[in-house]
Amino acid sequence: MISVRPLYILKEEYIVQYQTQIRELKKQGFSIIGYARKSVRSEDHETRIKLLRLMYRRLKERSMVDRVFVSYSSQASDPLSQRDMNQEYELLTTAISGRKYPM
Repeated sequence: MISVRPLYILKEEYIVQYQTQIRELKKQGFSIIGYARKSVRSEDHETRIKLLRLMYRRLKERSMVDRVFVSYSSQASDPLSQRDMNQEYELLTTAISGRKYPM
């Protein structure tokens, strides 16, 4: 089965404006939190980790997030409080971010 979805990309000309707004929020004392999620699919573990690392890196670089919440395998409709409860969280965060919790 082939699934199709729209892809939204922030144009380069808006990235500077976007990052300026984030810097202003940080100056006001806000913490910026990012979120990366992989749907439940048949990807192998290594591919899934590689894709999550890419999302993690982009959130850090483009959105200048302070922390990243990562969901290894969940549906968009799953409540946040129940996502990945059966996973070894510390092991996954180390694999994705390259450092120990918290991300």
